[in-house]
Amino acid sequence: FKNNLYIKETFLMILYAMLCFSLVKNFIHFDSVRMNLIISLMISFFLYFGIIYLTCPSAKKLFIERIMKIKN
Repeated sequence: FKNNLYIKETFLMILYAMLCFSLVKNFIHFDSVRMNLIISLMISFFLYFGIIYLTCPSAKKLFIERIMKIKN
């Protein structure tokens, strides 16, 4: 993992995704199983991309470049 930055970032992104979903799933409790799944997936999706945006400089740079490309 020390020599290849992409493998390290990919591993971290997968780990963040699993962590976000498991944390959100533990705190969301509705009567419906579908509602639990939908709400958990939506919240964990936004939480995951927030963590990725804050921790991965290459993802942050790519996101800013895409936004600038849309504006122009």
